[in-house]
Amino acid sequence: MPVSKRFSTPTAVLAGALALVLAACAPTKKFCPQDYSLDFAEALQFASFADQAYSPDSVVAKECGRDSCFFFHGPLSDAHAFVRVDDSAKIQWIAFRGTKSIEDVKLDADYTQTEDSILHMRLHRGFAKGARDLYPLIRPHLSSIYKTRITGHSLGGAIAVISGLYLRAEGFNVQVETFGQPKVTNAAGALHGDSLNLVRFLNGRDLVTQVPPLSYKPGGNLGSYEHFGREVELLDGKGYECLTEHYQKRYDPDSWWAQVQEQALKDHGIALYLEKLRALAGQGVAVGTK
Repeated sequence: MPVSKRFSTPTAVLAGALALVLAACAPTKKFCPQDYSLDFAEALQFASFADQAYSPDSVVAKECGRDSCFFFHGPLSDAHAFVRVDDSAKIQWIAFRGTKSIEDVKLDADYTQTEDSILHMRLHRGFAKGARDLYPLIRPHLSSIYKTRITGHSLGGAIAVISGLYLRAEGFNVQVETFGQPKVTNAAGALHGDSLNLVRFLNGRDLVTQVPPLSYKPGGNLGSYEHFGREVELLDGKGYECLTEHYQKRYDPDSWWAQVQEQALKDHGIALYLEKLRALAGQGVAVGTK
């Protein structure tokens, strides 16, 4: 069989080989805006605090060192969070625990939408209950002149987003990064919340990030749940995709229910998020789209 003329010269062969090498070394596709920078070392720090939120308060307290740490348990919801304040850097961290107790499961399952009088948007009632339960406890320990970084995994990510919206409404400098976060609002609320400095990380096809599915429409005409913020999918190996909106294929309700049976929650654990972020942070990846 004759060789294709496209590769019949040394220059063409060299160019083709170089293209393959560059493609293998480059990060996977990124769809964030041109001016957006993605720092995986920082994302790993967010994920580490999200992971710590599952630990007993005494364990977290030992990790605080010279920082000030405060712990909060919702009296009505059993939601849990801690605040860590670094006065030297003027940074305050808020980490919300994900699902751990039966009461947490009840929050997850309460899909009914409720109108929030502060944010003027509809919220998942269970997630809103957790946020409203903790917010008045946390707020007195925060300084409006400090940078505020908020995180959480799963249920904790949902509460983190709502809390970030509350603090932004008060004029705080807020940065939110969540892991395996479910949806918190409908389409109208997503438009309102999209100005929040939010990055949502998802591992592979983490099922919880698709909850509630598109076909679920509480109250009929209130609309289905939708995500907002930038979405970063952590792929196998050291690849990732960064999008400005929730990946459209995940909106297919038929696909959603099929995945419930096929993969369950295997991609949801915070340990898998940490593993992939460590690999990306080890490369020194802090890039935008150029």
